[in-house]
Amino acid sequence: MFTSDRDAPIYLGTADNVLQSDPARAEEQLTFEHNVLTLLGHRVLVGTPFVWQSKATLALVARNQPLLEGDFPGLRLTSREGVRTAGDYFSQRASDTRLFDRLQLRPESPFLLEQPRATPLDWRNLIGPDVKVEPRIASVEQRFRALVVRDAEPGGDVRSLRDLSWGALGAQFSVAGRGRTEYNMSALTERSLDGHFSRAVVEDEYLKRGTDPKLLAATLARTNALYQLASAAAHGAYLFTSSNIARRIPDEHEQPVLERWTVSPANPYLFAHVLACIGIQPRSWARLGPFDLIRLMAGFNPLLNFIARYREVTLKRMINWQSTGLVPQFDEAVEIFRNDLLIGDRWRALEIIARIGRKKTAPYVGGAIGAAAMLSGAYGVGALGYQLTVGSGWAIAKSIKDATKFAADLRDDISFFDTLRMRTELRRYASGVGLID
Repeated sequence: MFTSDRDAPIYLGTADNVLQSDPARAEEQLTFEHNVLTLLGHRVLVGTPFVWQSKATLALVARNQPLLEGDFPGLRLTSREGVRTAGDYFSQRASDTRLFDRLQLRPESPFLLEQPRATPLDWRNLIGPDVKVEPRIASVEQRFRALVVRDAEPGGDVRSLRDLSWGALGAQFSVAGRGRTEYNMSALTERSLDGHFSRAVVEDEYLKRGTDPKLLAATLARTNALYQLASAAAHGAYLFTSSNIARRIPDEHEQPVLERWTVSPANPYLFAHVLACIGIQPRSWARLGPFDLIRLMAGFNPLLNFIARYREVTLKRMINWQSTGLVPQFDEAVEIFRNDLLIGDRWRALEIIARIGRKKTAPYVGGAIGAAAMLSGAYGVGALGYQLTVGSGWAIAKSIKDATKFAADLRDDISFFDTLRMRTELRRYASGVGLID
């Protein structure tokens, strides 16, 4: 989803243990998402419960704990109003879930970890009970309860809890199926209003009624989406989550929802794939530690200059696409932004001439022709696809002329050769900070 608030907080739904299977892979993914979102200027919000529920999330918090105490963009642990430390929050949460043992859950249920003492993760030694947490603006539980109740009512969303039961129980074909669907929805609504309510309670409710495993799996997938949407809303934040969760979000909602294939300036994967054309592989961003991030954000450097340019260009493009209703697919958007910002892969051979000058005038063409002639034997094909062989002066001249026109048409504030120079400086800087091997 397009989002115009470039400084909006991002609720990191991928920190939810329910979405994680391989802890090592999840840790690298979370670190990548956090680091890129931080560099883009966002506060990255992680729910404090995930710290004891997920080994990968605990590792992310422990690694970036220096950011929790500063005024930098980046990681923030969130909690209830009036709670200032993780230790205080865990004490309250343990009291809330004191009846947890009465719930009937599957042996493999990820919700078994909802109790603060249900996991051996030693968060006290890794981050300490006094680590700072920030209050959210509303209750996640109340918003989750409201979404579940609305999902149990008749409506037009074919992915709702009611419609899942309606289809699984054959309600469209039998009176018994309709009756059972109505009973299930009434029972779930009543349960949601009785004491502590969570995804674990939903699983317990369905298991006690002997629900078919397929219906249970579909129901829990939907409630995971409702829970993450409620979490983002309770923080006044955009939700960044998995593609699987994003597909199950209700049709009508107010919170922007992003996943790795969303075309949005706030999508860290879009930013990383754009920069991949100069040799920065997406996973390289996960190498940056908190002090690396602080250093990168502390002063002027080619990366910050590029980020400012990236935010400006993507915002302009997205406003135009939204006005026309023609938003491209992710891969298409990557190529468009590569051309807008870095002139894409096809101009790489011309980077050597970036130091010739700064004016957008005819001398660039003349100087570039000579450089391109020297490059022609090595690269064979020009930037616009014309064959470049020694002696093919017309093709070289036309390629450079078209390149200059391309730059003038697309950017009225930065020249083609300034962009080539920026590419060179950005690659050199990225190599110096360890983003390029």
